[in-house]
Amino acid sequence: MWNKSILKNKYAVVLLLVLSLNSFSCFAKGNNPSSLIQFASGKNYLTNWNGKESEMEILSYLTDINNCDKKLSDEEIAESAREIGFNYSILGNHLLGTYYFNYAVQLVPNNADYRLDLALELWSIGKTDMAKKEFDNAYKLDSTKSDLLKMYGHFYFCQNQFPKAVEFYTKSLKYNDGEYNSNYQYIMRYIAELHIDKNKRQTKIVSESREWPYQIVQYINGEMDESGLTEYIKNQKDENGIREKLCEALYYLGSYKIATGDTLNGELMIDQCLNTRLPAFVEYTMALSHVAEK
Repeated sequence: MWNKSILKNKYAVVLLLVLSLNSFSCFAKGNNPSSLIQFASGKNYLTNWNGKESEMEILSYLTDINNCDKKLSDEEIAESAREIGFNYSILGNHLLGTYYFNYAVQLVPNNADYRLDLALELWSIGKTDMAKKEFDNAYKLDSTKSDLLKMYGHFYFCQNQFPKAVEFYTKSLKYNDGEYNSNYQYIMRYIAELHIDKNKRQTKIVSESREWPYQIVQYINGEMDESGLTEYIKNQKDENGIREKLCEALYYLGSYKIATGDTLNGELMIDQCLNTRLPAFVEYTMALSHVAEK
């Protein structure tokens, strides 16, 4: 468990770390880094993802509630509060995100999705004890929800509790009915298993989905090199697509490289993941947790 005073100080300097990534980039370029790091280091995302759209969505929800003629049910108000919270999360305003997610939970306490939203937002601001409690509450309400199990696995992974992470990734795959892309669980379970047993590297990931991030599965399995993966990301049709896949690839490859002993490039990738400034992405939260723990 993290020391709270130390954690608070570390979270306070994360913004400085992000702003200092240009110096990391220069260091990386001088040490013949990977193609993904070279590509990512040339990016400079100064704003959060879809900020203007999120602000308009918040205003729209608040206006609709204020102008509604009929009395809204707790469930209807909670759903609106949840959407407002999510849009604040996109903006990187996790304090207001936490407020609205908590409001939804207070109105409808037996909704596992609302509990999960609150857990993730608390985790984003470094409230790991409170986040763990909400993960537990969500799990008690629905122990077969694949996305919840995956996120709980992520949480355990970032606490370096790799056997528990493997347990929850495996449960998530068991209860996945095709609604969620399973490649995320396969990748993270494999990396967690590597931390437990390095001999796991002799095996390959068996995946039934060919959707992104299948290209990362191919990289881990030795079926695609890093330059090929980088080119795939570069060739996305718009900058948002590039930004999203960069965030995920930088975290997953960074974690994989650390687990396999390439610590320098792994740490640089996770640092660059923060440079994508996508606070609503769980990979960004995981990168933030990794940096705060060091």
